[in-house]
Amino acid sequence: MVVHDLNHASRFAHHIVAIKEGKVIQTGSPVQVMTPEILKVVFGIESDIIIDPRNGQPLCLPYALA
Repeated sequence: MVVHDLNHASRFAHHIVAIKEGKVIQTGSPVQVMTPEILKVVFGIESDIIIDPRNGQPLCLPYALA
């Protein structure tokens, strides 16, 4: 599936591919891909990543454009 909502991708996908301008930046599990550093590179956002207490997956809390 193709999903552009980061939190939906983290919740429902077992494997995520982060792409920017046609180039693969990172692939792996949600924990491997949903990091503040990768999200800054791919989307230009500053964010905090917390673990969702209900499903144990990363949850992105964006707070500013980088």
